[in-house]
Amino acid sequence: MVPREHGAWAMLSLPYISGFLTAPAGERGWARVVLGAAGMLSLFMARAPLMRLAKQRHRRGSFGARAGDYWYSALVYLVLAAVFFILVASLGEGWELWQIASAAALLAALQTLSALALGERSMTAELTGVVLLALAAPLGYYLAAGDGLWGVESVTLWAANATYYGATVFNVKMKVASMVTRRDSLGGREKLALARESITYATIAVPVWVALALTGKAPAAAPVVFTPMAAYVAWSAATMSSRLKLKTEGFTQLGLSLAFTAALIAVWRYGW
Repeated sequence: MVPREHGAWAMLSLPYISGFLTAPAGERGWARVVLGAAGMLSLFMARAPLMRLAKQRHRRGSFGARAGDYWYSALVYLVLAAVFFILVASLGEGWELWQIASAAALLAALQTLSALALGERSMTAELTGVVLLALAAPLGYYLAAGDGLWGVESVTLWAANATYYGATVFNVKMKVASMVTRRDSLGGREKLALARESITYATIAVPVWVALALTGKAPAAAPVVFTPMAAYVAWSAATMSSRLKLKTEGFTQLGLSLAFTAALIAVWRYGW
C-alpha cells in the first residue's frame, strides 16, 4: 500500500532534509542519514495498512476480509524499518534513537486516536500528524551531527517545520471551504469568515517567532522564513473563490515548501 496523502510526503521529507543539512556533519554522519531515511520511510509506509486496520476495527468491530493483506504489508515495512534502525544503532546511536522513537510512538498514537474519534480530516488529527511528521527534522539533525537531539537548534527546527506545515493545513482547509460554496465571487465578510482561522494562526505564529528571535532562542532572521507563508495566507484570503484547482494548489504548496526549506536551512545553518 502507498499512502494517499500526497502532501504528507513533503511534510516528512523536507523537514528531514532541513535537519541533516543544517547539522554539522559528524563522523559517519552520512551513513546514519541514509539508513535513517530508509527506516523513516519504511515506518511511514507501514502507517497506511495499520491505519486501514484500525479504522475497520473501530467502525465494524473486525479487521475485515482483507486483514491478512494489510497485516502483511505492515509487517514487511516494520521489519524493514527495524533492520535499518538497528544498523543505525550499530554505529553507536542506540539510546537517543529510543528517545525519539518513544516520542514518535506517542504522537502516532494520539494522531490515530484523533483520526478514529474525530475523523482523519479533523483539525486535531491533521495538526497532530503535522507535529509527528515534523519530528523528522530533529531526527535528521541528530543522525548527521551525532548529538544534539534535544538541543536548541534541533528542537527549534522541529517547531519551525511544524509551524509552517500547520499553516498549510489551515490554508488548504480554507480553500476547500471556499470551493464548497460554489460561488465565483464572495463578499468581504464571507471571505473573512472562511479565512478567520488561517489569519488567526498566522497572526499568532509570526509574533511568537519574533519573540523567540529577540530572546535568542531562535536565529535573528527566523521570522523571515515565515513571511512567504503569511503573505500567501493574506493573498489567498483576498482572492478567495470557488474556482479551486487542486493540482495547481498542490504545486503551489510544494513550491512554497521548497522555498521555506531553503530559507530555513540558510538561516539555521549560518545563524542569521
